[in-house]
Amino acid sequence: MYDPMDEFPHTVSVIRKTITRDTSVYPAKTIESIQEFSLNALMDTPSTSESTSYHQRNIVLSQFMYYPYDSIAIQKTDIIEYKGSRFELIGKPENQGGQDEVLRLPLREL
Repeated sequence: MYDPMDEFPHTVSVIRKTITRDTSVYPAKTIESIQEFSLNALMDTPSTSESTSYHQRNIVLSQFMYYPYDSIAIQKTDIIEYKGSRFELIGKPENQGGQDEVLRLPLREL
C-alpha cells in the first residue's frame, strides 16, 4: 500500500509573516501576524552540477525541498524551518515531470 510518508518523510514548518496597515484609525496602525503550517516534504541536498548551475548565476543553493503538488501554496516571502535551520526561497516551485504530483523548491539557508 502507498504511504505518502515514504516519499515525503520530513516534517517542515512554513512560516508566513503578514504585515497590514490599518488606515481606518488615526494614527494608522501596522498589524503584524505570523502563521505557521506543517508540511510533509523531502529535504534533499543538491547535486554538484545543480549547485554549480546556481553558483554561475550568483545564487547560493543550500537545499531542495520536494513536496506534494496539492499542498499549501508557498509564497515567496515564506520561511521554511527544518531541524532548527531556517531557509528562504530562491526560486519558484517547479512541477517535477509536469505530472502535477511533486513540486521542487530551491532554498538557501539563512
